[in-house]
Amino acid sequence: MAGTGKLKHASGWELEAEFEKPDPRAGIPGGGYVLRSIKHDGFHFAREVRVERIILRDGAAMLPKEVTFTLGSPDVKLVREPREEAVPATDPRGFYAPKWALRADYVVEDVFGIKGMSIRFWQRYFFTSYGATPSHEPSGNVPAARFYPILDFEVVFPDLIDEIYKVAEVRVDFRIESGLDSFTQNKPSGLAMAMAEGRFVTHKSTGTVGDNQAGLFRDSDSPGGLSVSGIFARAEKPLLWEVIAQGIRDGKPGDWDNIHQWPVFADGSLPPTPGMALGLHNHWRWFPQATTGKGAVGFLLRATGPQYGGTAGPGSVMIDPRLPNLDLRIAIAKRDLVPGVVAGYPNPIHAFDDLFVKHPSRPNGPEPIDKGTDLSTWFSFLVHRDRSAKPEWPAPPFGGALFVNGLFFAHELRDFISFKPIPPFGERHPQYIPSKPRKGWVRPP
Repeated sequence: MAGTGKLKHASGWELEAEFEKPDPRAGIPGGGYVLRSIKHDGFHFAREVRVERIILRDGAAMLPKEVTFTLGSPDVKLVREPREEAVPATDPRGFYAPKWALRADYVVEDVFGIKGMSIRFWQRYFFTSYGATPSHEPSGNVPAARFYPILDFEVVFPDLIDEIYKVAEVRVDFRIESGLDSFTQNKPSGLAMAMAEGRFVTHKSTGTVGDNQAGLFRDSDSPGGLSVSGIFARAEKPLLWEVIAQGIRDGKPGDWDNIHQWPVFADGSLPPTPGMALGLHNHWRWFPQATTGKGAVGFLLRATGPQYGGTAGPGSVMIDPRLPNLDLRIAIAKRDLVPGVVAGYPNPIHAFDDLFVKHPSRPNGPEPIDKGTDLSTWFSFLVHRDRSAKPEWPAPPFGGALFVNGLFFAHELRDFISFKPIPPFGERHPQYIPSKPRKGWVRPP
C-alpha cells in the first residue's frame, strides 16, 4: 500500500504507517489505518495513533440495536487503500495550512441488516509545518506543528425507513499513545535562543521517549487578573491519578477545555501553563477573550483571532457545525491498561467509562500518574442525530468530521516564556483549582 511503511515529509514529520487487520489469537483488534513512531523534527510525538473502535445505535427508545466494529474488521469494506493525497488548502476549520495529508476510505453496508442503509468513513491525517503564524495560543509566543487525526462519516438512509431503525448515534473512540522526549537536564543540549534574531532555532532531539505527565484545565470565561486562579476556572496539574473527564456536552462546553502533556524532567520541575513551550497541547475550547482580545488580560493577548472561537463564536467549542449534538468524553490512563481493553469485554459495550472503571487490572480504582509514566489518552466522540426536526422524505444524510480541533506540538526551550512580555504567574508550580481532588476516576465527581 502506497501510504504504509516508513514515511517522511519535508515539513519535518516522519512516522510508520500500517493497515492493521484483526488477529484475535495475537490480541490485535484491527484498527485500520494506524500511525506509529511519529516524530517532528526528530522530536518524539506519539508512539501510536488509532481509531480504537466505532459503535452505532439505532433510534429505538427501548432495547436499541447496537453494532461495534473496528476499521480493519471484515464487516468494513476498504474502498480506497491508505495513500498520500493532495494537500487541502486548510485544516477542517479553515485556519492552518496542512503540508502533508494521508487518507483511507471505508464503507459499512446494510447497517443493522437494513438494505441500502450504509455508513461511509474517510480517515484523514493532516500535518502542518512548524511555526507561530497563524498563532497557536493567544499570546503568540509558542511555535508548534499541528496534527489532525480526522475521521469523517456519512450515514445514507434508504427511502421510507421508519425513524426508529435509522442510525441515531455514532460513537468513535480514538486513542493517542503519546510519547514525548525525556531529557536528562532542564535545558536540553542544542536548544538555544537566537536572541539577536528574535526567533528560536530549530533543533534535533537529544532525548529519548520516557515518562510523561499531564494536566487538565478549564479556562475562566472572565479572566480576573494575572494569577493562575484568574486564568483558570479549574486545573489539575499534574494529574494525580488516571482520570475520566467530560470535554463537550451536547455541543456545549463540558467540565474541561484542554489537555497538556509534557516530558518529566530530572529535577521534578514543571513547565509553565499557560505558555508551555515543550509538549503536547489539545484545546477544544478557549476562553472568549482569546478571540476578542478584550477583558482583564487582553493587553497580554497580542495574537487573538477567530481561530480560538468555536461554532457559536467566542468561548464556544470547536466542532464541526454539521454535528451540533456532540459529546466528548476523555480518559487519560497508563499505557499498560490499553492491551485487551476493548477485546477483553463482550460486545456490544456502550458505556465508555466501564472500559476503565470496571477493568480487571484496576480493582482499587485509578492508579497514580503524578510522578510520570507512559500515558495513553482516549477521546470518545458521541454524536446524536438531530431528531427534533420534522422527518423528511427522503431522509437527509447524517454526518460530519470528528477531531476538527486537532492538536499542536511545541518543542522549544522550556523557559523561553521569561523572555516574552508575560509576567510570571507562578505558572511553573503545581496547579489545583479549586483544590486537590479526591481519588476517583471521574473529574469532577
